[in-house]
Amino acid sequence: MTRPRRFIRIASRAALEADPRCPFRVGAAVARGKRLISTGACTIKTHPRNPKLRAKTTRTQACAEFVAIIRALKQLSSLKNCSIYVTRLRKGGLTLTLAKPCSVCQGYMREVGIRNILFTDQSGDIRRMST
Repeated sequence: MTRPRRFIRIASRAALEADPRCPFRVGAAVARGKRLISTGACTIKTHPRNPKLRAKTTRTQACAEFVAIIRALKQLSSLKNCSIYVTRLRKGGLTLTLAKPCSVCQGYMREVGIRNILFTDQSGDIRRMST
């Protein structure tokens, strides 16, 4: 199994833990090389560093990417050279669909130094975002 496929599978497992009140079942995994650093799923719980709140959007949920990054920052002082893998599960099933991070999360990833962003597209294939 390729490294991206392995971490997408891990992010998919994290998506199963998403808060049922969230509109989407999104999961994320932060990795450095072959090593998994952290995972996260979208949640309704907020956090003072949530970029959605800083951007003053109406959404108060914490995206999966944000949750995974906050957990990774507890272990590492820098997320440079880290990759993030993001997946979204279709409603009522376990198939993957489009999970491209929103612009607010993309900005937060750049802020913390993550440049390698991989996500699933509409058909469940892995795409790399250019930053």
